[in-house]
Amino acid sequence: NLEAGLVYQHYLEKVVEHSEDFTEIPDILKRYLTLSATNTDLLDMVSANVTESEASRLALTQVSKQLQNELLVHSSMIAEHQERLDKAKIQMVIEEAAKETREDASKNGIRELGAGRMATFNLYNRCRNTHMAESRPKGEAKDVMAALRYVEERFRDLAQIVKEGLEEGLIGLIKVREAVIDKQVGQATYTKAAG
Repeated sequence: NLEAGLVYQHYLEKVVEHSEDFTEIPDILKRYLTLSATNTDLLDMVSANVTESEASRLALTQVSKQLQNELLVHSSMIAEHQERLDKAKIQMVIEEAAKETREDASKNGIRELGAGRMATFNLYNRCRNTHMAESRPKGEAKDVMAALRYVEERFRDLAQIVKEGLEEGLIGLIKVREAVIDKQVGQATYTKAAG
């Protein structure tokens, strides 16, 4: 064993001879102890860094998973809101179409009501213009119902006149007379056109 120790002693003496950095063996041993301590410190630092790096990697993995979960939740919410928006748009189109249908029906109703009013006032004016008696209305009707009542009265009067004319045989004579006049007017017009 002593010989094994002498081998190291011999080795260290040769290192001192050939080295410019070391002048004595204790300098080599000090340097060894310093480097050994530094190596231990570096190994401890590497171990601490590896542990810290592993903890950071785990924390990063957890944060990454949490962010992915949040992303999935938000994506799901966005898809749900998009679906609700699409349904609302479809419902709005349906409502708009129903509104347009109602508006069209309302416009048609107003148009028909206006046409009915105009027809009623037209009948009123025709009846008033052909009414020769003093009892005929003097002015324009303001109310549709009043105009309708007058038209009804006038039709009853005319129906009564036609009935009496038929009973007395006057209606048939008037029709024959009108046909003869129409024929004469037609021939005169034809003669003028031919000449």
